[in-house]
Amino acid sequence: MLASEALRNLIGSKARTIATTLFVAILTGVVAWAEYATTTDIIEFQSDYTRMGAYVAFALKEDAIDGSLCESLSDDPGVLASGGARPLSSVTPNILPESLASMAAVTPGMVNLYNPTDPFPYLPHGGYLVTRSTAEALGVEEGSWVQLVGEPATAVKIADLSDRGVSGNTGFLDIIPPTGMVNSCTAEYHPGAFPYALDHLAMVFSDAGEGVSYHVYRRPDEFTYDPISALSTRSHAQAWLPVGLTTVLIGWLSLWFRRSEFALYSALGSRRSAIALTVAIEFGLIAAIGWITGTIWSTAIFDAVHLDPLTGDQIGIAIRNTGSAVLLAAALVPLGALISRSGDVAERLKDR
Repeated sequence: MLASEALRNLIGSKARTIATTLFVAILTGVVAWAEYATTTDIIEFQSDYTRMGAYVAFALKEDAIDGSLCESLSDDPGVLASGGARPLSSVTPNILPESLASMAAVTPGMVNLYNPTDPFPYLPHGGYLVTRSTAEALGVEEGSWVQLVGEPATAVKIADLSDRGVSGNTGFLDIIPPTGMVNSCTAEYHPGAFPYALDHLAMVFSDAGEGVSYHVYRRPDEFTYDPISALSTRSHAQAWLPVGLTTVLIGWLSLWFRRSEFALYSALGSRRSAIALTVAIEFGLIAAIGWITGTIWSTAIFDAVHLDPLTGDQIGIAIRNTGSAVLLAAALVPLGALISRSGDVAERLKDR
């Protein structure tokens, strides 16, 4: 009965219904768009932040460390990749006999840690990985055969490792078995586990003897902000409250102009609770349609004008924020029917 009455009211007042629905759709769409824009910027920064080694820590020791221990770090909770390395003496390639190129021996896990966005398959011992800057300086191309003085010729694979500072320090990487001995062990951590990275390394290498030091690859002050904290402290994270209250005020204003309608319901014997419930059904339908419409239009347009598609997490954040605003409005707007119903019935009927 109340639901059918609410539907008749919505259909009978098309202009009011459409205007209120559009208002809700615009408000929720704007909030969703703002969330998408902010989270897209944070995701892009997070990608660069991670790619540049923000969650990487390493242990150093002048004496050798077991490379298999370094490789096994990736099996620990919170560790994404790990490997070991040791510097080698400079080498002379046959392409430029008068030049010297730096060289390091690394375990297979270290190769993936150097280049997490494009992991390389394991190269057999005897093959070399050449940094792109060195390859360009020597004129070496992918698959070229290079012979280092005193070593047999072998095909090389080229990698751009500049994001993590490898190109400026090392030209040739010799992939050694994970059982080899190394001087440094490096591990990349999940962002949530990174605050405990140095403690974790100290625990793992507690039996490695004296002379082990522990470091982070990038200092936090090298970056403008932490993307994780930026997400929680974004300015419109609480936008649902002002948006919800604004919608409530608009809803109450609409109900105020319906005083005579509610007076007629009262004159016909309708109880206050029945009137409030009818309004709740009306506004609930309007809010739901407006919310869905606003979320869909903002999502579709934002996705169309940006190259990278929205992620499920981004859409979820927008839905939670806008949904909270709509739920707040749906809960409070019906109270306006009780307020507008106050006063003498005869006086309110004069407004009809």
